[in-house]
Amino acid sequence: MASINVADKQSLLDVAIQRLGSIESVFSLALLNGLSITDDLLPGRPIVLAAVSNSDVANYFANKGLMPATAITTTTEEQARIFDETHADEFE
Repeated sequence: MASINVADKQSLLDVAIQRLGSIESVFSLALLNGLSITDDLLPGRPIVLAAVSNSDVANYFANKGLMPATAITTTTEEQARIFDETHADEFE
């Protein structure tokens, strides 16, 4: 089976859509790698890949050189502060 190393800020959902072509594939990835679908992944961690479920989507990401990295690394308090600072003048 093929494997990859996780990039910075990638979640298991990111890997599923990029490499396997569907969000539903996250369950296969989790089972194969002994993970929960919400586990935080460290950059460089090897992940064993399941079978590609939608080659059109996986090929699109590969051909465009796209690598989703959507893992949230800030706390809820930090997110609230960033939102407040960004939108402060909109709610006055």
